[in-house]
Amino acid sequence: MPAANREALTPLNAQLTHLTPAILGDKPDQTICMRGENAVKLDALARNLDGDLYVFAVNYDQALRKTPATVAANGLPAGTKVIVVDDDGTVTSEKGFFVDVSELLAVRMYRITSAG
Repeated sequence: MPAANREALTPLNAQLTHLTPAILGDKPDQTICMRGENAVKLDALARNLDGDLYVFAVNYDQALRKTPATVAANGLPAGTKVIVVDDDGTVTSEKGFFVDVSELLAVRMYRITSAG
């Protein structure tokens, strides 16, 4: 494998290894859905791990558009700090949802702790 490919894959492999337990977590009881503006193609996968909810959000829009994205989660209280995984950031929820920007052709991962 060329060195440039190895360099590019090393952080991705580390991130996947770190997130594997969450990716393989249990399907949550609550419904999760994601929508953006102007019919930008978005999707989300949710998993539970150790009482926390993980949301894997993807923008797969072929027109390469980014959008504000609303992630709805039944039972999410207003004021909850939603952790942006591997980004050292947070988003504050409204009652039942949170909003973040969905960059073009990107995956964003969120963690909602059981402690809120």
